[in-house]
Amino acid sequence: MRMSQRNRVRERFVDSRSSAGSRSIMRMMREQGIVIGRARVNRLMADLGLIGKQPGSHAYTRPPA
Repeated sequence: MRMSQRNRVRERFVDSRSSAGSRSIMRMMREQGIVIGRARVNRLMADLGLIGKQPGSHAYTRPPA
Protein backbone atom coordinates (compact mmCIF):
# COMPACT_ATOMS: atom_id res chain seq x y z
CA MET A 1 0.00 0.00 0.00
CA ARG A 2 2.74 2.44 0.91
CA MET A 3 4.50 1.82 -2.39
CA SER A 4 1.39 2.64 -4.38
CA GLN A 5 0.93 5.81 -2.33
CA ARG A 6 4.53 6.77 -3.11
CA ASN A 7 3.90 6.29 -6.80
CA ARG A 8 0.70 8.33 -6.65
CA VAL A 9 2.42 11.17 -4.78
CA ARG A 10 5.25 11.17 -7.34
CA GLU A 11 2.74 11.19 -10.22
CA ARG A 12 0.84 14.17 -8.77
CA PHE A 13 4.11 16.00 -8.18
CA VAL A 14 5.22 15.45 -11.79
CA ASP A 15 1.75 16.42 -13.07
CA SER A 16 2.11 19.73 -11.23
CA ARG A 17 5.44 20.37 -13.01
CA SER A 18 7.29 19.85 -9.72
CA SER A 19 5.55 22.76 -8.04
CA ALA A 20 2.90 21.24 -5.73
CA GLY A 21 3.47 20.95 -2.02
CA SER A 22 1.97 18.47 0.42
CA ARG A 23 -1.32 20.38 0.78
CA SER A 24 -1.87 20.59 -2.97
CA ILE A 25 -1.01 16.95 -3.52
CA MET A 26 -3.29 15.93 -0.65
CA ARG A 27 -6.13 17.90 -2.24
CA MET A 28 -5.50 16.33 -5.67
CA MET A 29 -5.55 12.83 -4.22
CA ARG A 30 -8.70 13.47 -2.19
CA GLU A 31 -10.47 14.73 -5.32
CA GLN A 32 -9.76 11.32 -6.84
CA GLY A 33 -11.21 9.55 -3.79
CA ILE A 34 -7.90 8.63 -2.15
CA VAL A 35 -8.09 9.40 1.57
CA ILE A 36 -4.67 10.54 2.76
CA GLY A 37 -3.48 13.08 5.30
CA ARG A 38 -1.14 15.99 4.76
CA ALA A 39 1.42 14.61 7.22
CA ARG A 40 1.63 11.33 5.29
CA VAL A 41 2.00 13.18 1.98
CA ASN A 42 4.68 15.35 3.56
CA ARG A 43 6.54 12.26 4.83
CA LEU A 44 6.30 10.51 1.45
CA MET A 45 7.56 13.63 -0.32
CA ALA A 46 10.53 13.77 2.06
CA ASP A 47 11.28 10.06 1.46
CA LEU A 48 11.20 10.67 -2.30
CA GLY A 49 13.25 13.88 -2.08
CA LEU A 50 10.45 15.98 -3.60
CA ILE A 51 10.37 19.67 -2.74
CA GLY A 52 7.56 21.92 -3.95
CA LYS A 53 8.33 25.32 -5.40
CA GLN A 54 7.53 28.31 -3.24
CA PRO A 55 6.71 31.74 -4.61
CA GLY A 56 9.46 34.29 -4.11
CA SER A 57 9.22 36.98 -1.49
CA HIS A 58 7.60 40.25 -2.42
CA ALA A 59 9.87 43.29 -2.45
CA TYR A 60 7.99 46.21 -0.94
CA THR A 61 9.10 49.61 -2.16
CA ARG A 62 8.23 53.08 -1.05
CA PRO A 63 6.36 55.29 -3.47
CA PRO A 64 8.47 58.05 -5.02
CA ALA A 65 8.47 61.22 -2.94
